[in-house]
Amino acid sequence: MIKQAQNRNALQFFGIVVKYTLFVMMILTWAFPVVWVIITSFKRRIDIFTLPPKIFFNPTVEHYIEAFIRTSDIAFGTFNSIVIALMSSSAISVSTITGRATSWAKTRI
Repeated sequence: MIKQAQNRNALQFFGIVVKYTLFVMMILTWAFPVVWVIITSFKRRIDIFTLPPKIFFNPTVEHYIEAFIRTSDIAFGTFNSIVIALMSSSAISVSTITGRATSWAKTRI
């Protein structure tokens, strides 16, 4: 009886280890490309295209300065997206308030 309980506990522990191992592998599979892109964004152009890829490099924010300050395309697009998001959320709020008032009136008829 005790031997069966120990086997069951060992099997449960093995199942937990396998589950978390698969979970960690899935997270790493997703996270590696994201981390690689973020790290690459801080490399100089020369360092980006070297073979084999450089792991240790001098980081720079040259690409961010170029994207947000020298050319205003990204900043302008971001501003437009924020404006549209605020307008649509306010329209949804107005629709919700109007719909609630209308449904309240319909229930009273």
